[in-house]
Amino acid sequence: MAKRKRRLKMHPALLMRVILDQACVLEKAILEGDMNAIEAGSEEVRNIFKEGQGKWENGLITIEDDGIGIRSEQEVEEFFDEFGRPHDDSENIIWKRFRMGRGQLFAYGRNTWRTGTFKMVVDIKNKGLDYDFEDGLPHFNRTKIEVELYENPFNWSYNSVDALRQDQASSGVHAGTHPFQWNSTEYSSG
Repeated sequence: MAKRKRRLKMHPALLMRVILDQACVLEKAILEGDMNAIEAGSEEVRNIFKEGQGKWENGLITIEDDGIGIRSEQEVEEFFDEFGRPHDDSENIIWKRFRMGRGQLFAYGRNTWRTGTFKMVVDIKNKGLDYDFEDGLPHFNRTKIEVELYENPFNWSYNSVDALRQDQASSGVHAGTHPFQWNSTEYSSG
């Protein structure tokens, strides 16, 4: 009889379920992107929505901020690839808990993240948990997330871009000194 240590592990199907099940509504997914931006030290967060047309048949949501972004491939591995990594005391923690929020954006559409010298394209509907990664690109001083929606949100809770914008504007997350923009209109609760 042999005695040894073993490690419990998670099947990739569980991670996929967590990504899909935590994203209860589109506005919560957008809110997660905005909250991540603020925690990354952003002074400006822009949300832009393009209604479905041409290439973006179901619409395109862009979240762009001027926070610190992802600065190294090690940070890509630790903070983008890995879900659930514990936070440390050096981080600006306002809302963060489980390092899972970006998965909510993944659930709603094909995500293209551009930050630092990196580009990550996540399409869980068509590629599962595998994603395309590029490095060595010209440095980008912001973080820009484009979500090509899998479904048209105006078949859901909203009948217009304005209705979606008003819901986000009233969310309360953008309190204090963090102005944000929806389709080039700036809002602030301060």
